[in-house]
Amino acid sequence: MMFLSHISAIELQEARPRALPAPSVTGSATMQRLFSGHVPTFSNKELAAIERQGVSTDELHVLVSSRDDRRGGNAVRCHAWSGPLPPGSFRRVGDGLFVCAPELAFVQMATSLSLVRLIKLGYELCGTFTPDDAVESGVRERAPLASAASLAAFAEKAVGMPGKAAAARAARYVLDGSASPKESELAMRLFLPCSLGGYGLPAPSLNHKVTLDKAARRIYPHAYCRCDVCYPEAHLDIEYDGICSHTGAARIQSDARRRNALMRMGYGVIVVTQDQLANNAQMDQIARMVAKGLGWRFRRRDYEWGPRRAALCRELAVRRQH
Repeated sequence: MMFLSHISAIELQEARPRALPAPSVTGSATMQRLFSGHVPTFSNKELAAIERQGVSTDELHVLVSSRDDRRGGNAVRCHAWSGPLPPGSFRRVGDGLFVCAPELAFVQMATSLSLVRLIKLGYELCGTFTPDDAVESGVRERAPLASAASLAAFAEKAVGMPGKAAAARAARYVLDGSASPKESELAMRLFLPCSLGGYGLPAPSLNHKVTLDKAARRIYPHAYCRCDVCYPEAHLDIEYDGICSHTGAARIQSDARRRNALMRMGYGVIVVTQDQLANNAQMDQIARMVAKGLGWRFRRRDYEWGPRRAALCRELAVRRQH
């Protein structure tokens, strides 16, 4: 029997086409009893089965209920936790294999990630993508594993658990619905507070659905559009225009028609390229344009904000290590 934790639990759940169902109250209690009494085993057969689930076994993270149960050799890192666990802490994968729920894994990862990288992980868990270098766009579509609300609620209940405070703080800045790492970075740069190097703009809606009227559908023959980073009340859409996901003449033309349809619906559209996202001076101008579109007063920053902004940009550029 094995309970995968930390990044291993996240890897397994991101590799699956559908999210593992949350257990019932009875099922949750049963899994917690199993966890409290289990002794982990790490046979070659079990490790091979885990690898087939999409989890790297180079460094496997496992949760055990006692320090005395830590075992497994150099490739296995056992984390002991004997304290209380909130309901819904585990998901059943198969016979003898369980994983920590995304919300629990988020708290666990708070012990090893900086606040900014933890927030970005939250966007990933609450988004509709999994990073995947095997596809041209670099991401694979999937259903969200958690929500900003569920991350916050779990952290609130994680009494005495290492990472609780950092996870609760990070969850306040997580937004649902991101469709790619770059969309997450764009939203974070605009929305995070100045104390973290962001521009402190109001929270946007990610991949907001805009239903097109008849005239707009003549421009872009679809029932609706999705806006990357959107302020619906202000009719303002900020689009990330990445290189990989926008190659080819057909895709460029489709994007142009989509943006024209949004403008026909009364939306202002601001396009942010990969180079602009990585350039602080360019992002200053983008943020001013967004603030103007919102009718929002762009606040004067203190002298310490510049280094924080640069640090945020550097941290966001770091890819998560699996």
